[in-house]
Amino acid sequence: MSSTRWRFMASVSDKSIYVAASSDGSDWGGSALIFEHWETPLPPALTAFQGRLFMALIGLTGPIYMTSSGNGASWTDPTSLFDSWQTKQAPALAVHGDQLYLGLVGLAGGIYIATSSDGTRFSEPRRLFGDWETSRGLTLASFNGKLYMAFLGKSGQVYLSSSTDGLNWDPPAMPFGTWVSPARIGLAAFKEKLYMGLVGESRHMYLASSEDGEHWSAPEPFMSSWQTYEALNLAAVGDVLQVTLVGIELGVYVVTSQDGSKFSSPQALFGDWKVGQPVSVTDISLPDPTADQIKKTQSNLSNMVRFNRDLETPGALKITNAFTLVSIKDNSDPGLNLVVELFIRTFEAVAGELGPVGAIGGAVIGGLVRYWLADPPQDLRAQFADYITRFDKTTRAVSLQLATYHDDVKKYWHAPFYFDGGLHSLSDLATIDFPQPATRDYQLLQDAAVLELDRSVWRQVLVANDVVTQWITNSPIIIGEDPDHPPVEWAQEVIKRNPAYNITWTWSDGDCCGSYKGWVITEYNVGRGAGPFDDGSLSAAACHYLFKDSTPGTIINSDAIYERNTVFFKLGLEQKAAPVGAAPRGEVKLSVAYLRAAKKGQTLARLIEAEGRQAVERRIIEKAQSDSIFAAELRIRPRQALEEFLGVKIPETIQLSILVESGPVFGLVIPRQLPQKAKA
Repeated sequence: MSSTRWRFMASVSDKSIYVAASSDGSDWGGSALIFEHWETPLPPALTAFQGRLFMALIGLTGPIYMTSSGNGASWTDPTSLFDSWQTKQAPALAVHGDQLYLGLVGLAGGIYIATSSDGTRFSEPRRLFGDWETSRGLTLASFNGKLYMAFLGKSGQVYLSSSTDGLNWDPPAMPFGTWVSPARIGLAAFKEKLYMGLVGESRHMYLASSEDGEHWSAPEPFMSSWQTYEALNLAAVGDVLQVTLVGIELGVYVVTSQDGSKFSSPQALFGDWKVGQPVSVTDISLPDPTADQIKKTQSNLSNMVRFNRDLETPGALKITNAFTLVSIKDNSDPGLNLVVELFIRTFEAVAGELGPVGAIGGAVIGGLVRYWLADPPQDLRAQFADYITRFDKTTRAVSLQLATYHDDVKKYWHAPFYFDGGLHSLSDLATIDFPQPATRDYQLLQDAAVLELDRSVWRQVLVANDVVTQWITNSPIIIGEDPDHPPVEWAQEVIKRNPAYNITWTWSDGDCCGSYKGWVITEYNVGRGAGPFDDGSLSAAACHYLFKDSTPGTIINSDAIYERNTVFFKLGLEQKAAPVGAAPRGEVKLSVAYLRAAKKGQTLARLIEAEGRQAVERRIIEKAQSDSIFAAELRIRPRQALEEFLGVKIPETIQLSILVESGPVFGLVIPRQLPQKAKA
C-alpha cells in the first residue's frame, strides 16, 4: 500500500490542545480540538515513533501525560507518567536509535531525561549535569549518531550538550559565547546539518547551523523585520526544513527551505486564530486511501453536496418567515460568525441522527465550517446586504469545499475535523454510506437539519431584536390557597389571552408578618420591550409559530419549534425588569391611534360622559372581582387591559393608577377637586 508523509502540528489556544495536518505543507485546513475537557498551561511536544504520533502534555498543576495516535484523528486518553512528578516548563520529545526520549525540567529548574522503548512505559526521569538548572524548557534532536539537547542557563545563555546513548552526556558547552535568549531554543537536524533557532533579546529571530554539532556558524538574522515572543519550532519534514513561529499578534506562520539557507515568505495559517504558545511540528508516513475507499468517499461527498444544496431553499424560507413574524426587515448582514454558528447547530442536529452515518457526515461538514470562525473563505469575508444573501453564500461555500475534497480525496484523507465533542477525519467517510437523495434516511436527516436551522434562525433574530420583560409589582399577585394545587389552569388561561407571556409560580406559607399565603405569580413577556403605553409583545402569529406549550407539559401546538421556557430562559435573550406603575416622563403627545379613536367617539372620556364615572368604575371593579386574570392584568398593564375591556382608547397624556387590593391592603382614592363654577 502506498503512503504519504503527513505533517502534523500541535498547539495550545486558551489552554486547549489542537492538532492540524497537511499532506503538502501548504494547505493546513484548520486546527481541530482533540480533548474537549482537557486543559494545559504549556505547549505540548509532538513526534513520530514506531509508526504512531506521540504527544507529551503538561496538566494544569504540572503533572506529565502522554497520548498517542495512529492517524492524527483518534487519540488515546492522556496517561499520567511519573507519579508525584511536576514541572513548570514545556516538555521535549525526540527519537534517537530505537528509543523515545522525553526531556523535562523539574520544579527547581533541574534537567531530566526519561526513555521508552514503546512510547508507553518510561524509565523514571534521571537528572543530568549535577546541580545544573535552567530557566526554560529544553529541546532535543538526533543528529549524526548523537542525541543533542539545547537549553538556557539561568541567565539566558545558550547551552548545548550531546550523548551517544542518552545516558552519558557531554558537559554543557556555550556555542555562542555570552549570547543570551529570552525564549526556548529550536533544534532540528536537516540534510547533514544541525540547525538552531534563536530569539534575541530584542525579540528578533536568528538561525545558526553546524556540520558536526561542535562548530557553529554565528547566529544570523532570520526574517529580520519580524519579531516573536515565543520559541521557534524547527522540524525536518519530508525534504524541507520548516520553521513554525508565533507572530507578535499571536498568529501562526510557517516558513520553509529546501536547502537551509533560502527560505520562503511567511505563510499565515488559520486566519485570525491565536495560539499564544509555541507550536510543535513533526511528520509521519500514513497510508493512502485505496481505490475502493476513494470511490466510496467520493460517493458520500456527492450525496453530502446534494444534501447541503437541498437546505438552501427551506433555509431562505425560514429566514424570511422569522423576519416577517417579528415585523423586522431583513436588511443587514448578521456577520460571518452568526451564520457559521447557524450551520454548526444545523449539522449538530444531523450528527445526532442515524448513528455513525449522521455523526460522521455532520462532523465533516460542521467541522469544516467551524474552521471558518477563524479563517473563512475569501468570498465570505465581504459584507452582504441581508441575512438571506449571507446564508446563500455560505451554503454555496460549503458545497464548494466538499467538492474540493471530492476532487482530491488523497490530499485531505487524514485531515482532522473536531465537531460535536469528537474528532474525525475525511477517511471516516469510507466507513459509512451517506443516504442517497429521495430515500427515507435522507429525508430524516433533512428534517432534523431544517428544524434546527429554523430554531437557530429564530434564536438569532430574537436575541438581536427582542427582550424578555419581567413585570415587577409593589405587592405580589397571589393565586390560590392550596399548596397541593398550583395555579396551572390559571396560568394557561393567562397565556391563552396573552400568547407572548410566560407564568411562573412559587408557594408562600405567609408565616412572616405582612407576608402572603398562596401561590406567588411572576409574569414575563417576550417582544420588543415594554414601554409606557404597551407591553411590546410578539405578535400572536409569531407566538403560535414559536411555542409548543403553554405551561410545561401542556402542548398547544405540536408543530411549533420551542418549549416556552426555552425561549424565555435558555436562548440568551436579554432579561429586563418593568416596574409596574412607572409613569412616562417628559412631553407626551397624543398618538395617531388615539386621534382616530376620538373621531369615532371611542375614548375613555366619551365613555365616562355617556355612562358616568361611577358606572364605568363599577364595571371595571365587577370584572376584576370575577376575573382574577383581568385583575392581574390591571396591576401589570392597566392601560392595555382597560382599553381592551372597555373598547376605548385612553389618551397618552394622562396617567393611570389602579390599586388591586390583595391580602392585608387598604386602598383609598381621593378624587381630584374640580374647580367650582363662578356664581352668576
